[in-house]
Amino acid sequence: MKIFAELLDGGTKKTQKKKKVTLYCISVTLALIAVMLVILASLGVASLVSGLIESSEQEAEAPQITVGATEPTTLSEGLIYSGNLLILDGAHRYQGDLETMIIRSYEGRPKTQTGSNVYSIISSGTDESVDFRGTPEAIEALNLMLADFYAAKSDDNVCITRAYTLSAKDTVNALYSAATSFELSYYFEYPGEVRGIYGVEKYEWIYANAHKYGFINVDNPSAEEGEGSGIFRYVGAPHATYMKTKRLTLSSYLEQLKAATPEAPLLIKIGRVTYASYYLASDAEHLVPTDYKYTVSGNNADGYIITASINKTSSQESAN
Repeated sequence: MKIFAELLDGGTKKTQKKKKVTLYCISVTLALIAVMLVILASLGVASLVSGLIESSEQEAEAPQITVGATEPTTLSEGLIYSGNLLILDGAHRYQGDLETMIIRSYEGRPKTQTGSNVYSIISSGTDESVDFRGTPEAIEALNLMLADFYAAKSDDNVCITRAYTLSAKDTVNALYSAATSFELSYYFEYPGEVRGIYGVEKYEWIYANAHKYGFINVDNPSAEEGEGSGIFRYVGAPHATYMKTKRLTLSSYLEQLKAATPEAPLLIKIGRVTYASYYLASDAEHLVPTDYKYTVSGNNADGYIITASINKTSSQESAN
């Protein structure tokens, strides 16, 4: 204020009058700018609040994705013990009827540019000829994954060291009894020493991408504390993707699914396809989708998991 007073005191009366007019104009202009800023700020806050309310209302009004119309059906008790989402441990051995195919045959595996196999078969802990087997679906996914791994890394040292066989001593471990689990190792020296792939940088690709092919990495019960596993089990891409994203074990995932219903299924989106999964207890009404293609897997204990592809328009029941 002192500065303004000094400015007004100097000069003639005419000059002082001009200074006063100029100062008055400046003051009015600053006041108008301040008022405009207050108004704009108010409008901005109001708009923001309005937007948040509108967004919240839209979110609240968004319809819950369901499997649509359902109809009752009768799922056989045998289906409880078949599929890819089975609990497999000492208390839950595989009880279904296996359809397997051998994976040792030279013709059945993807090739490198030179015509050799992109992965090998080698027995772990037995001198007998290897007869590793898997379900057709699991083997197809395994071949795709290891072919893509070879394409990405130009490495054909991966080998299967354990899987399901027809030999009783090779199916003692319940994890392999459903013919959907494979232990991956690699030739540290070929031919010669074989080591596990866990912790080896070039094989991190497999751990990072296995879920895309339907595989989850499972614990090795015999591993030392802090060690990882090269054991991969096929469960299907939607389920593997959800478990990978949420960092769930299969047992935790199956427990979570027990809270899912046809009206509020567990949703998994892969690309443009959304999968909706829910649980049906064996002693409950078996409701399955009428508008969408779906699969059924037992959990090897007390019920079924229904997985619908809600972007499809045809209905089809099959084991998965």
